[in-house]
This record gives sequence, C-alpha cells and structure tokens, in this order.
Amino acid sequence: MKEDFLPDNVSRAETSSLSLDDNVYLVGYTTQTKRAGRDGVWITTNTGRRIQVFDAPVNGYTSLAQDANNLYILFEGQGDMYFQRYDISSRDYANLNAVILNRSDDLFYIQDKLRGNTSYIKGSYGKNNSSGAELFYASDRVKFGIFHSKQTNNSKHVYGTVNYSNDDTSFLLSKDHVVFPGDNIFVGYQNSDIDYVNKSHNDVSSWLAGYSLSHDFDWLIYGVKLNGIYSRNDFSRNHYEGLGRTATFDSYSLAIKNELSREFHFTGNVKTNVESGLNTTYFNHSGFTEKGGNGWNNVTLDNSGNWSNQLYANAEISKLFDISHKADLTLTARVMYQYELMNSDSWAENYTVLDSHRVMSPPVKKHSGGLTTGYLNAALNINRQTDIIAGVSLNTDGDNMVGGTIKYTF
Repeated sequence: MKEDFLPDNVSRAETSSLSLDDNVYLVGYTTQTKRAGRDGVWITTNTGRRIQVFDAPVNGYTSLAQDANNLYILFEGQGDMYFQRYDISSRDYANLNAVILNRSDDLFYIQDKLRGNTSYIKGSYGKNNSSGAELFYASDRVKFGIFHSKQTNNSKHVYGTVNYSNDDTSFLLSKDHVVFPGDNIFVGYQNSDIDYVNKSHNDVSSWLAGYSLSHDFDWLIYGVKLNGIYSRNDFSRNHYEGLGRTATFDSYSLAIKNELSREFHFTGNVKTNVESGLNTTYFNHSGFTEKGGNGWNNVTLDNSGNWSNQLYANAEISKLFDISHKADLTLTARVMYQYELMNSDSWAENYTVLDSHRVMSPPVKKHSGGLTTGYLNAALNINRQTDIIAGVSLNTDGDNMVGGTIKYTF
C-alpha cells in the first residue's frame, strides 16, 4: 500500500494503524530534521489531516487506541512516557435537537398565558434551583408579557449527552380577536443562556411568533395553536482543555397543536377537566463547522431536519374549600400521559471528525410505553388577588419536583 500522505522527511512510522471507519485510518510517524533523526511525534489520517502531538526528539514506539468518545495516544520521548487524549465524540452537541424541540414545547405554555384576560405577577421556585418569574398585562387593545424560566438537570437520563441548564427570558406582545372571535396572535423575542456541566455554553437569540384559536361547541372545546421560532446560536466549548472552539448556526421550529377538551362541574365545588391532542413539530438546524481550537479534530455537523408527533392526554380534578369570606383553598390532582409516534433515534446528529463520518447518541430518552407524570398541588387564595401555591410532581422516569409559587393578580 502506498501511503503518499506521509511527508518526504518522514523518519519512521512506528505505530499500529488505527481505523476510524471503513475509509479513514490513523498513522503516527516521526520526522528527520537537523535537530534529530527522530524529531517530534505526528499523527495523521490517510486523508492528510495531521497534528503534531510532541515537539522534541523522541525514542520508542507510538501506540493509538480509541473508545466511543476519545482517541488515545501513548508515546515515548527521551526516557519519559507521554499520554494524550483527543475528543472525537463532541457530545456537547448530542442533545442539540432536544433543546430546539423543548423550546417549541415551552412556547405553548406561554401561548396559554397570553390568552388570559387578567393581569398578574408571578414568581416560583423549585427543586434543584429551578425557578420562574412572569409579568403579564392585559388591556382591551393589547397584551404584554415577560416570562423568565430556569430549568436544571436537563438531559440527565439521556445516555451519551451532556447535562445542561437553560435560562430563558421572553418578551411578547399579543392581541385577541384579530381574524376570528376567540383567536390570539403574538410576536416576541427570547434570549436563552444554556450552560453545560462541562463548561460549554450556547447563547441563543430567538424571534417568536404564533397564533391560536379556540371554539366552544357547548359539549366540547376545540383549540389549535401554532408557533414558529427562528434562533441564532453562538456555541462555545472545550474550555477545560483551553481550546475555545466556537460555532455559529441557525435553528428553526414550526409547531401545531390540535386539542379537544371538556370540563365537568359537580356538586360540592368539584371540577374536572379532560383534554387530549396531537403536537406536531418540525425542527431543524443548519450545518456548521467549528472554528478555533487546534483545527485538527474540530467537528462538522450536518444539517438536521426532524419531525415530532406527540400524542398527549391530561385529566385533572380539583375541589374548592371556602375557608372564610376572604380566603379559599383549592386542591388539585392531575395526571398527564405523553407518547411520541416518531422514532426519536433518528433525531441523532450526523457529524464528521478527522474526515470520519459518525452518528451521535439520540438526543432524548425513548419511552416505548410513553411517559406519565402525576401532579398534586394546593392553592390558597387570599382577598381574591393573591395565590400561594405548593406542589409536587413525579414521573415514570423517577423524576420528582417540589416547588412553590406566589401569584398576584391586578
């Protein structure tokens, strides 16, 4: 085999070659210079992508090995052994599609709030430093909302990804009865700070827009919500290694949620609500190649376009207790079931590193039987304006949340 990717001044190629895939393999070699007959250690692919891992005269053999995440290089200088590791998995990007999809899902929560007609201020705090704050003002002509949310320990159940927290702040304007009675349209801007436990960071600027319509058929309520998001991502990683790789890219999502619901009222201030629907989302990000770092094992991610079709059902029951003429207490129990119809494994990122094509781990955990979550909360209303709420939740993944909320309406 002719290895014409090796330089003319090669001294020796004393390594075992290491295959990255069926077409790309690695070879280590030393060069002959005025300083030494065996000078430095170089690692190269057969496609010509090379890096110098040691810049001094050397003795001995260079050994290469790899696992799913890293390339390992063991070599001998002059009496000393050296070991280096190079990342070939780029796991920081593995849950990128999940982040894009979750941003669209979270926007539906804001859309529900924008349909309200009562102004309020709200603050909440929960387990693991999760928190939220909301300001919503509703007038006859226009509505305005600021929504802040911090979520932690995302992706902790997803193998092959990096756990992260996101801090989102959204500013929105909306108006009711634009096209039809009972509809709502909104536009807005969102800034997201996404911090990974390995010190990677993604600063995301998003522009938001959406439309919703609800119609009461007396025995059943039909609702439809649409939203679209365009985001600009500024990603940086490898801070621990001092490499400072960066990537700038666009992401998009377009979602529609169709829902049927019905409410039942019983004696004794008992109320139930049942709803079910389908949430369909197309989400995408552009392809990109990282900048910075040593330039050798920088990653190139392919353009990614995916579909999610999630069935869901909610059932809720609540009971109101009159404590006094100025206070009442509401106890609520709710159960939610979600089932993804699409194969979420296909959402995995396709990427290239060292000219070798690879596939990352899927960005979400697959629930073959769906995901069920239960909620319990107690809400104390004082003077018809202030609500103090405490709640707990638990899902079939074993995640639990304990939190509290204070809400003032005006």
